[in-house]
Amino acid sequence: MHHMKLRQVVAAWMVAMLLLSAWAVLARPVVLAAPAAQTLQAQEVAGTLTGGQFAKIWLGLTPETRGQNMTIITEWDRNAPGSNGLGFYILSEDGLRSVLSGAQTVAGANLAAGTRLAANAPDNQLGAVLQATGSSYTIVLYNDSATDASFELSVTNAVISDDSGQVRDLRAAPTAAATEEAAETPAPAETATPAETAAPAAATPAPAAAATVTATATPAPAAPVVSGVVRAQELSGELPEQNTQHYFELDPDQRDANIILTLSFDPQDSSELARRLNFWVLDDAGFRAYTNPGSSVVLSEIAIAAGSSESGLQSNQRIARFRASGTGAYVVIVYNNSNVAGSYTIDVVGGVLVDDSNQSLTAQRAATASTAASTAAATTTAPAATTAPAAPAAGSGREGEPGGTYTVQAGDSLSLIARDVYGDLSLWDEICAYNSLTDCNNIEVGQTLQLPTRAQIGAGATAPAPAAPAPAATATPAAAAVAAATPTATVAPSEEVTATETVTGTATAPETAPSTTTDESAASVNLVEALRAQGTFSILVQALEAAGLASALQEAGPFTIFAPTDAAFAELPAGALDQLLANPTGQLTQILLFHVLPGKVMAADVQNGMQATTQQGKAVTFEVAGGAVKVNGANVTEADIEATNGVIHAIDAVILPPPD
Repeated sequence: MHHMKLRQVVAAWMVAMLLLSAWAVLARPVVLAAPAAQTLQAQEVAGTLTGGQFAKIWLGLTPETRGQNMTIITEWDRNAPGSNGLGFYILSEDGLRSVLSGAQTVAGANLAAGTRLAANAPDNQLGAVLQATGSSYTIVLYNDSATDASFELSVTNAVISDDSGQVRDLRAAPTAAATEEAAETPAPAETATPAETAAPAAATPAPAAAATVTATATPAPAAPVVSGVVRAQELSGELPEQNTQHYFELDPDQRDANIILTLSFDPQDSSELARRLNFWVLDDAGFRAYTNPGSSVVLSEIAIAAGSSESGLQSNQRIARFRASGTGAYVVIVYNNSNVAGSYTIDVVGGVLVDDSNQSLTAQRAATASTAASTAAATTTAPAATTAPAAPAAGSGREGEPGGTYTVQAGDSLSLIARDVYGDLSLWDEICAYNSLTDCNNIEVGQTLQLPTRAQIGAGATAPAPAAPAPAATATPAAAAVAAATPTATVAPSEEVTATETVTGTATAPETAPSTTTDESAASVNLVEALRAQGTFSILVQALEAAGLASALQEAGPFTIFAPTDAAFAELPAGALDQLLANPTGQLTQILLFHVLPGKVMAADVQNGMQATTQQGKAVTFEVAGGAVKVNGANVTEADIEATNGVIHAIDAVILPPPD
């Protein structure tokens, strides 16, 4: 209980007593979920304190036997640490309260400070001996030097506690996942020319909420659709200038997931990069503090995890482990504070990384591949039921989502697909069984594999037989080619149908199907043209064009749009629409994506209680009762307005994505 209080109080103090930060950034438009406390308890721990930021780590210290001495020893990665700005203080409970109230500094309130305990003690060692008269204490390790400093901390007659992922237990045996992670080190990112490199994100990190852009058959990271968001378990990038950073969202793949992040950098023999290229992980509270324009913070004091060296890792690798709280998102900041240009590859086990700003080379290559695929689709006619194989983006591995499909590429095996999609080589047999393959060692290039959801793994489920394709109504040859290049995610009444387990239903049919209005002329135009033709969606069209989404909704597909009418936009609070249009690539984009589903969802497909994940990444919920249909509380006033690349349903309100 003390340590829970300690974390809460220290967190409050770190906001109130902020030190100067190295970067100032704008606030993120969405709120991430903060993790609950998770306490590591050990007698030997290790960690790293970032240089140049007056970094501190706060740890709890609980005596095992009151009245006896506690011995605290730190060993640093350099000699004479005390003369080089490194050390630690010990605070009592009263001393901690005094520091938090501002009455004293940490140095002024300390009971004991790290010193050289004996003349023959190692030159890199600092220690303290303190009689345990109280029930709990606080260790404050600090680094006032200009360079990063690694340390090992050990105690006798006491237990160290850490509920923020700042240090690791030296006595803990490596996990199986960690061993596999070390064995499968990602290759360093390819070197790109300056023109290929995303602009530094220091001014506006904005790792927006995950905007899921996957559809049934194409691996999501390789083919971003409307929003250009890439979701992958591995991202590669370049940080060519000093004090540049890339910001990525990290979404756990299940509740309370164990997360392992591994970073590799290149050139690997650069001692400057070894000290200054690394990553931080922030939770909701930390990211809000960091992006608050009115405050400055020290990242080392608010990060819940940071990359560190570890036995078994290569010299150019850093690793961090933490346990997620619930399913809330986190922010990963990859930074380069050195004066050496560096490239990196960061991968995750237990979650997925999201790049919605084309910062990484992975996202830039995916965008290029998507553009090339769209160009090819415009000149190639293919049957509407055929999904063209899409090669994974260069350097990004085999990319797919549980619950979707994967098109076999040259060099693939079930083991490699299982590793890159699920982070677990051993799940190859689950993919084999789910697809009812007679020979698990024999898969063909171009073959489409169904990927089981994580819930279906181990449950003995098999993939449903593919549905017969519905004939295209009045689509032109060019529209048919676009449909062939863009997988369809049509809602089925009782099965999951999208690549991210996004659209599910129940076996119960709707009480009354919604009334439908099919405009036959609209079936020969795309979605944006159909919106214009209706005459009641002029504000929506204006917003789509301002946000840069109109072109994608004209060319790709199929999509389902829940379209607020002009009257629905008029119901927004005064000035709200003008404010959204003033920054169209911010919150407006997220709101618009929340109105778009991948695939073509007709009124007859909707069931009461059914949920579907939008292009923004959050799910909408349908209500069907008494002949009326609602989506997130908005009434569907006109259904099934068809276009060549999807369908439109008019709604009487603007629906907003829920906070994370």
